[in-house]
Amino acid sequence: MQMPSQFGHVLIALLFLAITSDLCAQKPNFIVILVDDMGYSDIGCMGGPVQTPHLDGLASSGILFNNYRTYPKCMPTRNALMTGMDDFRKKEDSITIAEALKPEGYGTYFVGKAHGKLINDTKTALKRGFDRTFGNSAGGNFWDHTTRQTMLDGEPWDTDQPFYKTDVHTDYALQFLDENGTENPFFLYLAYHAPHYPIQAKPETIDQYRGQFMDGPSALRKKRFARMQDLGLITEGTQLSPDFTEMENAWDSLPQEKKVYYDQVMAGYCAMIDSVDENVGRVLQKLKEMGVREKTVLFFASDNGGCAEGGEGIWPGYKTERFGRKYQKEAEFGSADSHWQVGQAWTNLSNTPLREWKNISHEGGLSVPLIINAPQTIKDPGKLNEQPVMVMDVMPTILDLAGVSYPETFEGKTLKPMRGVSIQPLLAGQDQELTRPFMLYFSKTTSYIHYPWKIVQKGKKEPWELYDLEKDRSELNDLASEMPDQRDALLAEMKAYRAN
Repeated sequence: MQMPSQFGHVLIALLFLAITSDLCAQKPNFIVILVDDMGYSDIGCMGGPVQTPHLDGLASSGILFNNYRTYPKCMPTRNALMTGMDDFRKKEDSITIAEALKPEGYGTYFVGKAHGKLINDTKTALKRGFDRTFGNSAGGNFWDHTTRQTMLDGEPWDTDQPFYKTDVHTDYALQFLDENGTENPFFLYLAYHAPHYPIQAKPETIDQYRGQFMDGPSALRKKRFARMQDLGLITEGTQLSPDFTEMENAWDSLPQEKKVYYDQVMAGYCAMIDSVDENVGRVLQKLKEMGVREKTVLFFASDNGGCAEGGEGIWPGYKTERFGRKYQKEAEFGSADSHWQVGQAWTNLSNTPLREWKNISHEGGLSVPLIINAPQTIKDPGKLNEQPVMVMDVMPTILDLAGVSYPETFEGKTLKPMRGVSIQPLLAGQDQELTRPFMLYFSKTTSYIHYPWKIVQKGKKEPWELYDLEKDRSELNDLASEMPDQRDALLAEMKAYRAN
């Protein structure tokens, strides 16, 4: 007997839905965790003092990349991460990770800091492929949701409950994962503000780190460098960059009360990273409870190297006003009314063994650790990878793992191709030589890397320096005068790169 036409159509539709649902259930989930202004070697698996058992666990069961670079400033890094493209591209030429994944059945969620020309606030994120958003733009206060107003789905959000920004970001990330459920895959972008200033943290967490920095930055840099060598993080030939505080004997000349206070500032900074790790643990626990841990790919990185802004000379400094809020130097350290910044000496420690820091295109501004944890993909967990990966590789890697092709057109506009490349082969334990060029810059500082060669200019009026990064990661031996032809060839390459 022939099946009635209408019944047959219904059956076909149900089968199609069942197949589509099954395909969605098989797709991996993605979580990109981005912190703000964290130094190259602060977390435990990079040799730092912060207790980060959850991040260390992700590294030991995933891959730690110690040759990863971002822009030296938060805004261009966030633009490039979200598009796989150079920051100088027009935002109309690109799509975001969320816009690429959403048509493939992904739930897409944005939590935390919105910043940059691409997604400058959480309302804009809703227009760039995200289903739900929570957070605020630029910065603010970790204890007060009204300083740079926190927004939920683009509208002002209020609470009468105790508020600590890092914890509340995680609260909403978990809520969004609950709402998404397990039938459809998800992409969560979790952009914590920590450890960006102001240095504000829970008193009990600050107490865990008090007294650990009383030896001063010079002595601690040497100890950290030795620990990094023991962990195999330092490539052969890399030296510890010069320490200006040691040259000036600056720490020993401080009065004891200043040493105690500056130790406390660094303890507060570490406490902020500690809180991030605690919240990463909450995210991992949620994934286990949902039964999706094994199929979830996690990325963890910072948006640039450690930040030396706001100090008094080389030492920590404070602000009396920011974003319209008043602060007092005498306020309880780490509280809502306290606004301290770590300054140059401690940032130099955070970026051990590298030169410079945020806003500068030397390695201390560009280099941060990258952890990728992909249980169903990584074949050699716990391995350190030294390939020169960059921020623009995140999006193509996600699309590759998701089995999603990058479109030539989107909503009537023609797209430029992504500059980054998928590093899925590295995750799968295959050989992949990443010798392609890339350009990283901010304002008046620029670098161009065609690995292993790097040219860098600290400022518009400064000379171009030349380094062999395989032999001199700390940028101690400027080869520009010795090899002017190599420098000039890279300058010509960079000009062509910029025009492409």
